[in-house]
Amino acid sequence: LGYGYGNELNTQAALLQAATDGFINESHGNHTSGIATGTGYLTESKKLRGIAPKADFIYAGSDLSENKILDATRWIFEQAQAQGKPAVINYSFGGWGEPLDGTSMLDRGIDALVGPGKIVVVAMGNEGRNKQTIRKKLKANDTLNTVWQVPNYQYGITPIVDVWGERNKHFNLIVTISATDGTSGECTFILDSESDFQTDSFGLLAGKQKDTLGVYVYSKYATNGCPRITLVSSNKGIFSAIKLSLIPKDSGTFIINAPFVGLGNNNGTAGFEEGTNETTIRTPATAKLVIAVGSSDLRNNYINLYRQNIFVSAQPIGSVSAFSSRGPTYDGRTKPDIIAPGNVVFSSVSSYDKYVNSTTVSDSTVFEGRTYFYQAYSGTSMACPFVTGAVALMLQKLPNITPGIAKQI
Repeated sequence: LGYGYGNELNTQAALLQAATDGFINESHGNHTSGIATGTGYLTESKKLRGIAPKADFIYAGSDLSENKILDATRWIFEQAQAQGKPAVINYSFGGWGEPLDGTSMLDRGIDALVGPGKIVVVAMGNEGRNKQTIRKKLKANDTLNTVWQVPNYQYGITPIVDVWGERNKHFNLIVTISATDGTSGECTFILDSESDFQTDSFGLLAGKQKDTLGVYVYSKYATNGCPRITLVSSNKGIFSAIKLSLIPKDSGTFIINAPFVGLGNNNGTAGFEEGTNETTIRTPATAKLVIAVGSSDLRNNYINLYRQNIFVSAQPIGSVSAFSSRGPTYDGRTKPDIIAPGNVVFSSVSSYDKYVNSTTVSDSTVFEGRTYFYQAYSGTSMACPFVTGAVALMLQKLPNITPGIAKQI
């Protein structure tokens, strides 16, 4: 391979022997693939055909670390180039913990790999219901007070607060944690953005309660030179409402962001008391040369396999989905670049997936002894491959178009 790891499966026998990838009861990749390139071969009149059903496709399995994503992207473009073909890559994933201004290693790495006939399409994220961002212009010595609503423990979620100033615009952050055990205990500490400091075990004691935070202070963050303070909760649910006071040393624009506070929060309590759903975008949708895709509502109801009428949404069809993450980026660029259907989209799921929810299935068929379902999923992950398929059709006619031209189209 030339990468020092991994292996290729490029024959029918090898693919059939593997059967699935490392995620046995997982259909996310199957579903997005069906939207972009499914032939609809097993459905009546091919009614669940994807956008570009004659496209060739290639998969790269990855642990989604930044270097592996970049390796996979480079490898796919290399494989396509070796066959004399253009390629569009679908990223129905995203991450947190990096500046949302296009300067992260992943953002810059992707921007360096795309070009004529090499395009990347990225899902925006599904945090549109969360009030996780405060962005304000402040004068020196003003005080911005807010409360960080730390979510109770949820599997796979590590609550983070990210506080940013403009380059050379420093600030103090006062953090106050109050006991929730009926005592009047309180813990207060002050962090200075000019003082570099990192620890995974910042001790907290309020009343009889003990916990830890990860605390990371950067006077000049490596990718953009801006001051940054990051707090990482151990998410034990002990301290759920942490008071934050930001006091600028210099006038400028300051951002407080909780980049991952959990999905599907309909009451808007996740994030901050004064927060908005702006800049709920994930990386690498923040990269400058990718096409970032948000979600629109596709249907108000549907009939499932049991002929039950399932209500979906009262929003007008075509409306931006409530869950769809919003822009802008930290540096003020408009995102998403486009929206596409993403709320309750039917597509293929893996025949090896044991956890298919049959009430959300609209079609099924048996082929060569295996049962195949077409199930409804929702998310910007589903909107993304609609655009990926459309770009594939563009590349069929105009194989050397750039990401910029594809965006204009």
